[in-house]
Amino acid sequence: MSGALLTEVLKIQDIDSVFIFLQTSDIFEIFQHDSTILRDLKSKIGFDSSDCAFQVKLGLKLQYEYLSKLLKSKSDQKYTKSSSLTSEKIDILLQKHPILLSLPNFYENESITNDQHELLSLFINTITKNLSLSNTSRCRYDDKLKSFAVCLYILGGKTTYEFFRLNLSGSLPNLTTIHSLIQNNDDNLTEDKFRFNKMAKYLNSFGVQYAYCAEDCKFFMNNID
Repeated sequence: MSGALLTEVLKIQDIDSVFIFLQTSDIFEIFQHDSTILRDLKSKIGFDSSDCAFQVKLGLKLQYEYLSKLLKSKSDQKYTKSSSLTSEKIDILLQKHPILLSLPNFYENESITNDQHELLSLFINTITKNLSLSNTSRCRYDDKLKSFAVCLYILGGKTTYEFFRLNLSGSLPNLTTIHSLIQNNDDNLTEDKFRFNKMAKYLNSFGVQYAYCAEDCKFFMNNID
């Protein structure tokens, strides 16, 4: 009989899962309020004392406390089992990939906060995040890393850039992104297009008074017959 009453108490509050049940501190607290919807059930599960305080029947209250402890114990066991499985997986990963052991030491080192190691830290974070994605089109790159990529492309050329990008998966954006970044940058130089005022303004922002330019020299690689 008390089991059926406990079910009604849970049902009227839409407590339909173990998670919600364990998150509810007191399922009888709602009966401290006067409501026509609760009136019939309230008369079945308890009574008003002489000081007008509502008291839940002892048998029903003990049954609720027992059920609560039982479900909490089962939930804790499930969490402990899940945690142990996670620990086992971590141990296996560390055995297969010893480099993971050195990463905490790297990030604990205060020197990585210096500008000298900022790019290296960006590379590590970018590669690990992008390689964990199932869709490569969703890869994301920090603005500073994009600037580095553009510089690498300009200084090293397409072949050098692709060599780095393909061998360091997830570290650098593709060529389409690089071309878009260059085209959308108003500071790039274009042949036969003179913008001395723009150049002077740009150089002044760095405190530079003189600039030198030279004819671009490129070599051509012949096909092997």
